[in-house]
Amino acid sequence: MLLTKDEFKIAIPSKGRLMEQSVNILHKAGMKFNSSGRQLFAPCSKTGILVIFSNAMDIPSLVERKFVDMGITGSDLVREKKAGV
Repeated sequence: MLLTKDEFKIAIPSKGRLMEQSVNILHKAGMKFNSSGRQLFAPCSKTGILVIFSNAMDIPSLVERKFVDMGITGSDLVREKKAGV
């Protein structure tokens, strides 16, 4: 899968309780995507949004470096990484 600049990219944890909660939040917001299996990317149908499954510890840096537009992770990880997000 090739990433484009036009896609809005959201990073969420790739495993654990925080992943499940993040998927639920995004689904409740109306985003439709497949979160089963060990995939790294999940396009949301008809929205131009791409969900990226990542290590929770990497998400603050991904957002800070603008590799993704938004991320969901623990605030403790943001403080630990001293990420400017």
